[in-house]
Amino acid sequence: MRRYLIKPSPFLLFLIAPILDYPKVRRLSRRRQRTPWFVRVFEVLFLLTTLGMIASLVMYVVMRFKNST
Repeated sequence: MRRYLIKPSPFLLFLIAPILDYPKVRRLSRRRQRTPWFVRVFEVLFLLTTLGMIASLVMYVVMRFKNST
């Protein structure tokens, strides 16, 4: 973000920090050959969020298609 001269707000940093730091944490845990519990919890929550987002999008498209016919 600093590359584009945008000063991020603290709230924005709070939201995207886990996503930006995740590759570093995975690299470290791979080096130590041990994954901390909070990384596993983050992965599960991220997976559930992604699946929920996809399911919501599919439901929206299905409902929209049903209402248009």
